[in-house]
Amino acid sequence: MAELENIDTLNYYRMIDRFIKFQQDNPSMQTKTPLNKPVLNYFYRWQKAYAPFVRPDGRIVVPRQTDYVAKVDEINAVAASAKPATRAQGHAALEPWKVITPINTYHVDTKKVRAWQTNVQRFDVSPQNPSIIYAGTETGLVFKSVDKGLRWNVCAANHFFGGPVNSIEISRNNSNKVVVSSGSLVWMTTDGGTKWENITPAAFRNVFTRVHDVVIHPVDDNILLMANDRGIYKSADNGKNWKQVDSGRCFDMKYKPGDPNVLYSLITKDGTMVFCKSTNGGESFERHSLGDVSPLASGRIGVSSAPQGENYIYILACKLEGTNSFKIPFFSGSPVLFKSKDGGNQWTANENIGSQMESFDKWGGQGFYDLVVQPSPKDPETILFGLLNLYRSTNGGETITNVGGYYGKFDLHCDMQDLKVVGEETWLSTDGGIILSNDFFDNHAEPRINGIYASEFWGFDMGWNEDVMAGGRNHNGNMVQLDRYKDAAISVGGSEVSTGYVFLSNPRKVAFSDYGSCYLPDDWKEQFTPFTNYETFPLENATYGIGFEYDPRYAKSFYINRREEPKSLWKTVNDGESFVQLYTFSENVSGYAVSRVNPDVILVGTVGHIYRSEDGGKSFVLLADVPEEMRNSANYKIAIHPRNDQEFWVITHELGGLFRTRNGGTTWEKMDQNLQLPATGEKQMVSRIILTGNDKNAVYAVAGVMRTLDETYSVYRHRILYRDDTTNGWQDFSEGLPPVMTITRMLPFYKEGQIRIATNNGVWQRPLVDSDFRPVAQPIVLSAGTGENKSEEEWQFDSYSIVNQNHATWEWKFVPEPIYISDKHVRNPKVRLAADQSYDVTLTVTTPKGTDTKTVKNMIRGKKDVPTSIQGLEVLDRDVDFDRLSAASGESFRLFPRGLSQELRLTLYDAGGKVVRTLVLTPNVWQELSTSGLASGVYFYVCQSAEFKKSGRLVLR
Repeated sequence: MAELENIDTLNYYRMIDRFIKFQQDNPSMQTKTPLNKPVLNYFYRWQKAYAPFVRPDGRIVVPRQTDYVAKVDEINAVAASAKPATRAQGHAALEPWKVITPINTYHVDTKKVRAWQTNVQRFDVSPQNPSIIYAGTETGLVFKSVDKGLRWNVCAANHFFGGPVNSIEISRNNSNKVVVSSGSLVWMTTDGGTKWENITPAAFRNVFTRVHDVVIHPVDDNILLMANDRGIYKSADNGKNWKQVDSGRCFDMKYKPGDPNVLYSLITKDGTMVFCKSTNGGESFERHSLGDVSPLASGRIGVSSAPQGENYIYILACKLEGTNSFKIPFFSGSPVLFKSKDGGNQWTANENIGSQMESFDKWGGQGFYDLVVQPSPKDPETILFGLLNLYRSTNGGETITNVGGYYGKFDLHCDMQDLKVVGEETWLSTDGGIILSNDFFDNHAEPRINGIYASEFWGFDMGWNEDVMAGGRNHNGNMVQLDRYKDAAISVGGSEVSTGYVFLSNPRKVAFSDYGSCYLPDDWKEQFTPFTNYETFPLENATYGIGFEYDPRYAKSFYINRREEPKSLWKTVNDGESFVQLYTFSENVSGYAVSRVNPDVILVGTVGHIYRSEDGGKSFVLLADVPEEMRNSANYKIAIHPRNDQEFWVITHELGGLFRTRNGGTTWEKMDQNLQLPATGEKQMVSRIILTGNDKNAVYAVAGVMRTLDETYSVYRHRILYRDDTTNGWQDFSEGLPPVMTITRMLPFYKEGQIRIATNNGVWQRPLVDSDFRPVAQPIVLSAGTGENKSEEEWQFDSYSIVNQNHATWEWKFVPEPIYISDKHVRNPKVRLAADQSYDVTLTVTTPKGTDTKTVKNMIRGKKDVPTSIQGLEVLDRDVDFDRLSAASGESFRLFPRGLSQELRLTLYDAGGKVVRTLVLTPNVWQELSTSGLASGVYFYVCQSAEFKKSGRLVLR
């Protein structure tokens, strides 16, 4: 990990490859656990911070910080002067974007509200009116509740604070006066959060230094004190003027309850964190010894408001151990609990407190990122403190019990962020939200997260004909939601992965690569049924991930690029129970798309190259006429026009890097007209694109520029752009969105004429500019992955059409006539077909805006040798057939290598990756794979030769 510190000498792509190899060699590091979390989080945050600054050759070039405040001011100025909703030619004003999920999260099993929704880094409760609470998120939003957290609303949605919220303080005399710090900036509102004034000291307007805490004087709220990486600063005039009163990196400050002249601080001096005390209202600070425990890396302070407890002070600190302790933002090390009963003059140190903690906290967890400590309002010897988990002690820390986090008495979510006591009530914030306890977390803990929607989606997918959403999120695992669940998002477990897939064959079937794959019931209060028959996932990445790319005729047929073998394109025809290695390129695959017009046409982007197949992936040809400025990309994204397979658009993930060809790649044009920020003229980088295929050729794009927030966090300033044949280039389509956000996915929900985006602040929705349009018809079979027709059986057909289904009508035609069709005029008929017979299938879709008809010749193919253009089936004529995929332990599987010319080697692995069987397979001969002596369970196989590769799973009962 030490190499990550010197970005001037490392190559980003080689570092990612090394990390992937490390995970492959160490399977326990592939999924986040309490024990490996600090290591994985350190790398993932490094990757997240520097990914936007990577040049094509892998060098990392970070922008300077000198324009930090100017950029924040520019963003807020643009947001304040935002124009009305987008009006494309001939269209009325549209509704702005609105958040649709998560509003409130529930546990998949207990059905109770679960604080697995939003990372609330800091909050405060009004001493004047405890019903009023302000909460700040890691994603840079501030929320407010006026009813003790029963419902939350965002404050000043169009205001950009500058990054993650580091501190929040409410005046004790005026609940409308609040001070918030974010990154290096300090903001104040005096009207309850509607308007915010930048009160950052002038010395830090152009120099980054993280603010860790801001406090307001308990009596005279004109007096403010700010703690940052340079020291402590005091203002006596509401932040207009500041003076430095102490130097060093200050982590925390607290006023002594009942005495506004006494202030405590934790600040670095001479290479260690020390405790300091002011007795003159913060004019000066005096160092007080914590004893022989030194050096210390970081800490938080807890003071007591209990009767006879006003002189109690607790400090939860991390020792400075080795070089890792001072790596921002962790400052981690072995935990120490300090206690003083006399206002900080004398201290006792419990250096063995870690021995009673869970294993992941024994060495300090994530250090300052997760530190909290607070005494009870009734008894100063009863305390709460935590790192990844929260602990409770009734004897000043001598003995402790686990309250919750990864596990414990309450389902709290891990990573303790902030802890406050107001009156008899105790409030806790974690990486998942805010929890209230009326008995100091003895027997009561109640999540209050309704409306705090700032959930950071890394992965996202949706249904096509049914409103299903699924996504993997930073901090809060995986969630699913069905439209009929209303505002109930369901937490199904998982960790922090860019995952989430809704199957086209069955939209109630959702998969996640880490945990939580399940079938969704009609009512979220019913049981969610897990499934385990899908194990192979595409390369997952919040910025560059693609997901499943479907054959538009067969819902169980789709393409992926596997993380384990990123240079190959893989295909399944059985909904992912097995995959065939379709084609291997010389570079990593970054993008791929399948044509709706002709599914034999597949486009693939690799590092610096774009390839085209016209035979379903059997062979690929390099597009040689690509312009020079397109050739430097390592992360192409490709979209093919739904009505014309000769028109496709390519994203290069560089500023202004968006190109279109209308003749299959012979000539190109750069589509960057108006692709710049209006205030600065900076070109934006496009990361996602949708071609609707409507009569105006409407296109939607996710575009943005980088904004550096601090030494660890950087985010895209993403916007949604729109263009069609009637517009003069690109138009901003972002009305209603926060001025700074990261958009990881953009997907259409044509069924209702909507477009949706998954962001670092929830999932948002807005009507399409043309929400009603002439449809693009497409029949699909849900129940199959090919058109192969062996026996008389019932087939489930459906529409995979691009169509707003409001007032839509359907008409199906089969040639020859089928044995039975449930209804020719429904969207999804069931059809019984004659064995061995081939069929042409026609779907006509009609809406008030027009009609479209699509005929797929030989969509259903009998086993007789009937000419067909379905090249995907011809490719899969090279396969290894299994007589079944599940058998009783001891029974044999029968295998038939079909259409192959070389011997194959089959290797069978148990669930732990151990080889348990090998078998040499002869082409075009049935052979047996014995399972004698193998225990029941799940096994994985790989069949491989020089010409072919297939992998999948087998189950022994």
